[in-house]
Amino acid sequence: MEADPRPPLWWLPNALTIARCGLALMVGWALLEYGAEARLLADGSNDALLIGSPALAYHALTALITFAAAASTDLVDGLLARRLNAHTAFGAWLDPIADKLLVAAALIGLGYALYWPASLLVPASVIIARDVGVSVLRGLPGGRRSLPVTPLAKWKTAAELAAIALLLAGLALLAVFLSRGMPAPGEPLDSAQLQAAQYISAAGVGLLWIAAALSAITGVAYGKAARQAAEDTLRDTFD
Repeated sequence: MEADPRPPLWWLPNALTIARCGLALMVGWALLEYGAEARLLADGSNDALLIGSPALAYHALTALITFAAAASTDLVDGLLARRLNAHTAFGAWLDPIADKLLVAAALIGLGYALYWPASLLVPASVIIARDVGVSVLRGLPGGRRSLPVTPLAKWKTAAELAAIALLLAGLALLAVFLSRGMPAPGEPLDSAQLQAAQYISAAGVGLLWIAAALSAITGVAYGKAARQAAEDTLRDTFD
């Protein structure tokens, strides 16, 4: 019986990447549930706003914790793949898809939860459109070889993940505040927590715009590289 040439635990990095896809869907689900609960409160009576809704905090915290867990797998699976010498073609194909799925699910969910503000919708649209376009280019024959991940693209991904983490943290602070119910007329308002949520969310939006700018720059660069690769292929074919 021949020994398995694959290293021990070779499957673990791919398992973490698959888990990230599942966690990404959970992030999106939690944010959609948050948005649905927020709309029920907004359409309800004043009594509902005074009483509050613990479900808001539950869904926001679920999204934040799940996103943090999913983002951590992006670091761990790459580290394990190098330590275990367990690089596979499947992992190389799925890893960027899992990253883009996590970002898209979180941005779409945040857009719904926050009633689609333009300050979030515009950069999110740029990021998602760029990711879809690059994924299509990489899916073409020879696409992955001609479009390797650049250092600037890695910075773009880091900025996206940090921005989303800040936005989710701000949303969670706001949700915990709202879960206790709004104060009755004449009672003092705990403005410190609201201000903290606003500052964190503003930092997240600012960083998301930076990520959108990096997305546009890298998207154009990838497009030029793909066109050059296609021209080289045609030239080699007919020479």
